[in-house]
Amino acid sequence: MSGSQAVRNWNISLLGRKFLGLEFLAKVLIWKFLPDAAVLNKSIVVMGVERVKANVLQCEQ
Repeated sequence: MSGSQAVRNWNISLLGRKFLGLEFLAKVLIWKFLPDAAVLNKSIVVMGVERVKANVLQCEQ
């Protein structure tokens, strides 16, 4: 991984932590008002969680 890619990943990770509450609120509102979209959104959330786990593991190395 190049240095610029590592910096980009780190910045994305920081943004994810900073705005985690807003992201959660958006998902709750989607699930409440667009039930059909919740199924699609749930799969996106699962992929996002896996991405965050990978970023955390990468940062620990």
